[in-house]
Amino acid sequence: MEYPYVVASLPLLILGERPTFTTQEFLFKCEGALLAHDLRCLRRLLTGEAGSCKQPFAQAWHRHEEQLRLAIAHVRAGRLGIERPEESVKYRTLEPDAQRVVVDAFAKTHPLERERVLDEYRWHMLDELAFQDAFGLATVLAFGLKLRIAERWADLETERGEKAFEQHAAGIAEKRETVSA
Repeated sequence: MEYPYVVASLPLLILGERPTFTTQEFLFKCEGALLAHDLRCLRRLLTGEAGSCKQPFAQAWHRHEEQLRLAIAHVRAGRLGIERPEESVKYRTLEPDAQRVVVDAFAKTHPLERERVLDEYRWHMLDELAFQDAFGLATVLAFGLKLRIAERWADLETERGEKAFEQHAAGIAEKRETVSA
């Protein structure tokens, strides 16, 4: 299904900048513009249920995310010196791009930098998946997922993260003092 008016109304999203509206506002805008089954698919995608949506873009995104998560699990298992997780029957081997990106991401020392590399890859994959359907549902779905990623990054605040870390570290120090006393 083509949605040229919806696609034409979408603003440019930039990773790291606050979007001009929220995911909830986007869903509201789509309510009258998308067919009911397409809107259900969008909602499923935004709640992490891409596997339950039979639309080709959603299935491709689901496979991509499974591959990325499996590659992350492999890298973490290797770092911890434990047996790597069994690959599912669907995936005898990991996608080389997913493996490369995850290895690059885990080479970063700061967890936030690692997340940035992974989300930039996701962003790029969303662009690729929607490319062939410039005014169709795939572009609308990709925008929704990119909006969710952009919101997450806009909400990350260094101060808030540092404060949470300091509180966590203080809690650990307090527990150590209690145990050694």
